[in-house]
Amino acid sequence: MAGRHENEKKLKLADQNSSEIRYLKEQVCNLKKEVHTLEKEAESLKEEKIPVQRKGETHLKQTDSRAHRPGSEIDRLKQVILQLEYENEKHKSHISTISGAKENALQRQSQAELNIKTLEEEIQRLRERLLKQEDDNYRLQKEISEVCKEKDNALSRLSKVAGAKLYHGNAAVTDLSDSNRPTKIAEKFSELYDNQWTDAFEELKNTYNTEEETIQVLLNILQEAYTFCMKAENYYETRIDEAVFTLTDVNTEETRRINGTNSSIQKALADLRLSMGNACSSIIGQMFLAKLPAILKKKLDVSVSPKTKLYARQCANLCWRMRIRLPPVFARFEFGKGTTFNTDILRKYTKTGGYLDFVVWPALYLHENGPVLSKGVAQPKHFP
Repeated sequence: MAGRHENEKKLKLADQNSSEIRYLKEQVCNLKKEVHTLEKEAESLKEEKIPVQRKGETHLKQTDSRAHRPGSEIDRLKQVILQLEYENEKHKSHISTISGAKENALQRQSQAELNIKTLEEEIQRLRERLLKQEDDNYRLQKEISEVCKEKDNALSRLSKVAGAKLYHGNAAVTDLSDSNRPTKIAEKFSELYDNQWTDAFEELKNTYNTEEETIQVLLNILQEAYTFCMKAENYYETRIDEAVFTLTDVNTEETRRINGTNSSIQKALADLRLSMGNACSSIIGQMFLAKLPAILKKKLDVSVSPKTKLYARQCANLCWRMRIRLPPVFARFEFGKGTTFNTDILRKYTKTGGYLDFVVWPALYLHENGPVLSKGVAQPKHFP
């Protein structure tokens, strides 16, 4: 900033010098005009002097030729001669004054030209200094830019490390860029109940004897999907851990364990589990569908129950996404029959009452023993 102010001062000084040069040049021009005028005036006086001298000579000749004239005529001619000599001296004095003024003007012109040359040299020196300072400023700005870039890179690395420590295993901190964050999973969990569960219920309600039995079958499908994904995720995590943190000697087949407690490594592995886990969700759904006939208890052709099949696949996909998180999103299926109906955790199904009869849909928690993400659904009754 100080360099910039210094440059501005120098530019202002250069502008002032330029103005002074223009003023001096105008003075020189005026002095040249003045000298030219004085020269013309001197020339004119010289031209006037010649006729005066001639006139005097003529009067002298006439005086000589008229010497015989009376004294009064002679006296008059003498007066004329004296007057002419006076005028001649006057012209000589004027010419001398003009010559002095001319000499003075020429000296002032020479001084002004010298001042102009000095100022032009000073302006050139200031311009050279200005160019040098601009080069220095450019170099310094480039160095500052490089330092700022290094600082930003260091802050970025520090932010990644801090972010890894902050997010890793901390369910209370939400990554808003994650499309499968717990709140989004809770929304999908509610949509699964409102849409696919309802369609599957309509498809199966004539297959089972009671509404409660049909509801229990659908709840069992979801609970089995949750258990299946829990086991698959545990096995999947074990295999990833072995692949990443175990080195095997190809000659002796001896294995050695790598220390993987670094928070950045753990965060990278958690991200890997999420990205790969999302890619695995469709396969998990297919694997779970193979268990569906046994879960339904009655030998049903799944191909003629497309809505139930879709519901089961969606249950597996969503439970898998819940389980691969760290910590996993927790679904609570168990509520004591006949216990007080807790409206902070459960919504009532179709009846009223202060006691729990049976569970229709589980409650969802951010993690086990954590806060509720979405309430479950249960049928109440009036007596324990």
